Amino acid sequence: MKKKLILIGIIFIFVYASCYKSKDCNRAQRFAFTLPVSVSPGTDSINLGDTLWIKIEDSTLLYDSLSNSFINYSQAGNLGYNFAFLKVISATELLPIADSLVYIIKAGYYAGTLNPLAMRAYRLMEDKGKYNLELGILPQTRGVYRVMVEPSANVYSKGYPCAKTSFGVRFNQDQHFYLGYNIWGPGVYYFKVK
Repeated sequence: MKKKLILIGIIFIFVYASCYKSKDCNRAQRFAFTLPVSVSPGTDSINLGDTLWIKIEDSTLLYDSLSNSFINYSQAGNLGYNFAFLKVISATELLPIADSLVYIIKAGYYAGTLNPLAMRAYRLMEDKGKYNLELGILPQTRGVYRVMVEPSANVYSKGYPCAKTSFGVRFNQDQHFYLGYNIWGPGVYYFKVK
């Protein structure tokens, strides 16, 4: 009797495992997308009391630089970006100031933070075939500021649940590296509040 129960259990496990296999993600597709970032105004300076607008907008039909083709990457589950906000004190000293800014969200969603002094995370909203995030930041003091924009990790789409997807950023205008002692990067933007 005991052997029959063990045999039935083993058969049940094999049948269950073969009927309810999860997708094979060992041969997952790989995608590399870059989303454009626009900053308004695009000048290197704003006045105290003005709002700096950061906008990320692109179609859900995204250009994949690995396959040189367009991919319908709609219904992304967690497409977002992390923003680090720092005040430039000198060439070697940066002061985290994310907790001292005022934020205005026109499009997208606040997704939290792991470091409230330095960072905020926002997710893009999907609407009518486009991904969109529009974030206003209102500095409370004068000085030179550095904004670092980094994509969230582990972005997936319901159409490609196993895909290994990386997202980058590309600013559509001058990033004013001269304000930050020429420390640069693709996701770095400098501005001055006067």
